[in-house]
Amino acid sequence: MKSVASLTGLVASSVGSVASLTGLVTWTVESVASLTGLVAWTVKLVTSLTGLVAWAVQSIASLTGLVAWTVESVASLTRLVAWTVESVA
Repeated sequence: MKSVASLTGLVASSVGSVASLTGLVTWTVESVASLTGLVAWTVKLVTSLTGLVAWAVQSIASLTGLVAWTVESVASLTRLVAWTVESVA
């Protein structure tokens, strides 16, 4: 009778251990899934930031071109005014 009780306790303990391991495996799988989602989100964020940086660089280049064009236009207008003043004089 004592052996049956010990065996029953051992079986109950084993079932509890298997349940704990199953819970651990489930938790591990869920954690890996969460980390995979986090990695995917991070990749999307980096991609978006890369696009934003590319856009910023392109915008700066466009503004630089606009400034250069404005400087050139002012220089041309200055020459035109000087030529007009010279012609009138």
